[in-house]
Amino acid sequence: SDSINMLLTDVDGVGALVGDVAVGKKLKGYLAYQVSPEWKEVEFSYKGDFLSNDKLTFVITPEDIIE
Repeated sequence: SDSINMLLTDVDGVGALVGDVAVGKKLKGYLAYQVSPEWKEVEFSYKGDFLSNDKLTFVITPEDIIE
């Protein structure tokens, strides 16, 4: 069965990445996901606001992770 885990603390003093960002401004935070130990690739897509069709897609592989 699927379950949901939540991280309720800051990571290295940085809070979760949530909220709206004004044009030209930045938002700093983290996103935490739990994946299988055998994972090969994770793809994230973010869509712009409802007035635009902008979409950003990020593909992450184990080689991209810095520990």
